[in-house]
Amino acid sequence: MIHRNRAYIFLLVLLGLFVSCIDEITLDVDSDEQFVIVNGLVADQPGEYSVTVDYSPIIGVGNDNILVPISEARVEVVGDNSDRFTFSEVQDDAGRYMANLPGLQRGVAYHIEVAIPDGTIIRSEPQMIPKSTVEIDTIDFEVINVEFINESGNVATREYVEIYANTLPVQNDGYVRWRVTGEYDIVEKYFGILNPRHCYVKENIDINNIVVADLEDYSGGVIDKEPLVRLPMDSRFHILYLFNVFQYTMSEHEYNYWARIRQLIDVEGTLFDPPPGVLNGNLVSTSDPNQRIQGYFSVVSQSFQRRFVNISERGFFADTDCESRPRANNPEKCVDCTTLPRSTLVKPDYWLF
Repeated sequence: MIHRNRAYIFLLVLLGLFVSCIDEITLDVDSDEQFVIVNGLVADQPGEYSVTVDYSPIIGVGNDNILVPISEARVEVVGDNSDRFTFSEVQDDAGRYMANLPGLQRGVAYHIEVAIPDGTIIRSEPQMIPKSTVEIDTIDFEVINVEFINESGNVATREYVEIYANTLPVQNDGYVRWRVTGEYDIVEKYFGILNPRHCYVKENIDINNIVVADLEDYSGGVIDKEPLVRLPMDSRFHILYLFNVFQYTMSEHEYNYWARIRQLIDVEGTLFDPPPGVLNGNLVSTSDPNQRIQGYFSVVSQSFQRRFVNISERGFFADTDCESRPRANNPEKCVDCTTLPRSTLVKPDYWLF
């Protein structure tokens, strides 16, 4: 079963509401208007891909952070070579459509077509897989100290695990974006347990991250120690943590889209702030060209690496939240680790130990 945090998706996709010009920010928020948001990505590597289709919330009415999923849409990715891939709606996750795709071909232009029940037909601009792929060289990590203000109002520090990417040199200019997901191993522990079980838990960890790069800005076209994401060094690192790093080579148009969003976030505040205006993506309504459609459909080239992190490699240790003493007030996960969202007792075939 696949679940989605709608508030999270809103924060990511509603970034399309930001204006495209930092110098002149024009408010453009209609409290009584809903519009369609489409977000998705396909790549040149075989795998499972998803597209989300939602209505925006009505600003100032109800919960501003909750999208309204659009069910029973027709979602297809179409190539100019007559390839056509149909995405099916995920059971128990309305508005999310998934498909297992072969690696898409270079030299073929792909676009998405979305038909929603009210008759609106949405289409993205045709895009080709970039001619070359910026490959990941290595993924590594450091343990760093980050300052924060504690509950007493004093400056304190906390240890974080930060991963970073290095790339191989490229002959031509390239534009890249990173996405990172996480997995960790947790073992049950409580007083009297005889056969503790291991659970393997998947999680989204780059909720607030937009990390993009133009290789022309780097010496020799090589990225060295680009910070991707950091996590508090907590009980998730007690045994072993896995970072899954996706590095996407994308078009200049898409790079500019995400770079402007990142710049606006840096200038204007956080993802949780009200959107100041509109930044258009690459989607239009063929039914009504004046209809506002937000989001972005990406056609990219992908490089992927896994990086297992054992913090003892750097001389650190993270304790568990679970105690084996009698009458310990353990969290539920210590007694039954399957209660954790997206957890499984089945050890992934790629797990290190």
